[in-house]
Amino acid sequence: MNVRLIGVYIFSLSLSFLAGIYFGPYLFFIFVLLLLFPIVLVASTLIPFTSIDVNQKWSASKPVRGEQVSARLFVVNRSVLPMPGLHVEFETDMREKSGELVPLDLNLRPRTSHNVALTLLFPHRGAYKLGVESITAADPAGFVRVSRTIETRPYLVYPRVHQLRHFSTVVTDVLGGSAISADRHAGDLGNFVQLREYRDGESIRQISWRKYASTGKPFLREYEREQKNGVILYLDTAPAPQESPDPAEHEDAAVEVFLSLVRYLTEHRVPLFLRAPGNPELERMESGPEGFDKLVRSSIFARFLPHAGLDALIEQDQRKGLLSKKIVVAVTHTVDMGVRNTLENGTVSDLKLVLNCAGLSTERQRSIKREATGLFGERADLYVVDNADYIASVLEGSGHGVALKS
Repeated sequence: MNVRLIGVYIFSLSLSFLAGIYFGPYLFFIFVLLLLFPIVLVASTLIPFTSIDVNQKWSASKPVRGEQVSARLFVVNRSVLPMPGLHVEFETDMREKSGELVPLDLNLRPRTSHNVALTLLFPHRGAYKLGVESITAADPAGFVRVSRTIETRPYLVYPRVHQLRHFSTVVTDVLGGSAISADRHAGDLGNFVQLREYRDGESIRQISWRKYASTGKPFLREYEREQKNGVILYLDTAPAPQESPDPAEHEDAAVEVFLSLVRYLTEHRVPLFLRAPGNPELERMESGPEGFDKLVRSSIFARFLPHAGLDALIEQDQRKGLLSKKIVVAVTHTVDMGVRNTLENGTVSDLKLVLNCAGLSTERQRSIKREATGLFGERADLYVVDNADYIASVLEGSGHGVALKS
C-alpha cells in the first residue's frame, strides 16, 4: 500500500469536499468521482485476481531419472475483466534443458491464458519442485497490492528398474529341479555329477583344467547342491565416500540394482527377504504388482545414512536364524574383512556380492576392485557396477563391468 499516494488522495478528497460545499454542486460532483475512483480501481483488480488459476501439464506421469520431460505451466484469467499488472514468480529446484523460468509481468485479457513451455531433464530420483510460487497484482494507481502463494505439488521422479533375463543360478538353487550347479561354495557338500561345456558369461570357478588341457575346450564340473529356501537381499545404505564426485549417482545406482533384483526374483517366485538399514519401508513388500510398485515409490525417498556395517547386519540376522539355507545377495560399496569373515565362519555359505562403484572416483573404483579380489577370490560371486547404465548387463554376467565375476 502506497502511504504517500493515500495521503495525497485524502488531501485532494478533502479539498474537493470543501470546494463542493462552498462553491457549488459541480465541484461536489468532482468530490464524488474522487471518492469512487479508488473503489473502482481496487475492485477492478481484486475481482479478476480472485479468478486467476494456475495449473501445469506434464508429458509423463511417472518419469524415471535420466528421462527428458516436457512441461507447460499455465496462468489463466477466468474472469470477464482484464487482469493488468500481474506479476508471476516461479519455483524450481531442477535444471531446465530448454526454456527458462524467469519472473513474468503479464497483462491478461478476459478469459485468456499465458503458458511457459519447458523441456526438463531429471538427473536423479527424488521429489522435485516446479511450478508457480506466487502471483501478485496491484491496481494501476498503486492503492493496494495483493499477493497469493501457490502450493506446488512435488513432482516425483522414479529410479530406473532394469529388466533382467537371468541372475547367477539363484532361481535354480532355490526352486530346485535337479539343483545341479557348476558353482560350489563353502558349505555345499553335494557330489560331483558331470562335466559339461562352458557357456559364455558363466563363472570360471569350476573349470576342469585337466579336461581343457586335453581337449582345448573349457568344461565345467557340475555338483549336486543343497537346495536353498530363499534369498535375503541386503541394500547397504551407508553414504558414499566423502570424496565421491557424484554421491547422488552412487545412491541411485544402489537403489536401481536393489529394485532390479527384487523384480527379477519376485517374477520368478523366489522367496525373498529384504534388508535396508534405516529404511523400514524398503524391507516390507506386499504381494503382487501393486506391492512392487509401492516399493518403487518408497525407494524415491531412500535414505543413505551411517550404520553398523553390512557384516554386523549379517551376523545379527544369523543370530535371529534368518540366514538358514538362504542365498545372501548384498549390494554394497564396502569391502572389508568383516564381510569375508561371514563366509569363513560359516555364517554365510552362498554370497553374491554386487559392488556398487557408480559415482565414485576412478581411483576409488580401482581400490574397491583390488580389495575385493584380494579378500574374496573364489569365495563369492562378485559383480562390479561402475556405471549405472550397465546394471542389467553386469547382473546378467553378459557385458560391461563384470571383470571380477570369477
